[in-house]
Amino acid sequence: MAPVAYCESMCVFLLLSGKTRYVPDTAHVRVHQIWLGDRASDAKAATYSADDLMVVERDIGRLAKYTFDMGGAGDLLSLSLNVPPWEDLHELSREELRLTNLVTTDMVAQAGSPHAAMVELMPNPVQGRFASSAVTTSPESAKPVKSAEAMSRTGGVRAAMTPLGQE
Repeated sequence: MAPVAYCESMCVFLLLSGKTRYVPDTAHVRVHQIWLGDRASDAKAATYSADDLMVVERDIGRLAKYTFDMGGAGDLLSLSLNVPPWEDLHELSREELRLTNLVTTDMVAQAGSPHAAMVELMPNPVQGRFASSAVTTSPESAKPVKSAEAMSRTGGVRAAMTPLGQE
């Protein structure tokens, strides 16, 4: 576990898959809105159709269902959905990490310590979480991004994220 880690974009929602969740004090956890990837670089100047809105709303609904299925709080969605692509990602404070249920313990298991919390990664079964489409990762996953990208009608959310431990 890297104490100075970066978890951005969909990585934040992946934290919800752990039964017991711990984030080091020096780690950076950052969120933002889902946006149409082909218009994220100049989102204010772009035009949008009803189909475009349907894609984004559908993906937000799927993300909401996943968040609640995994024990996350609606506050995580609220914080994320308030950060448009033309703004920097919002870094969650220690209080926000607790409020959103991204952190469930302040301790990491120490070998041989009977009082340490154990970190267990026990995700809920995948079946039934999403109605259709696959989740893929962006080929540019090594650099921080401003926005997740919704794919076409037949796609799902394309997560552009920075893996833990990479700046």
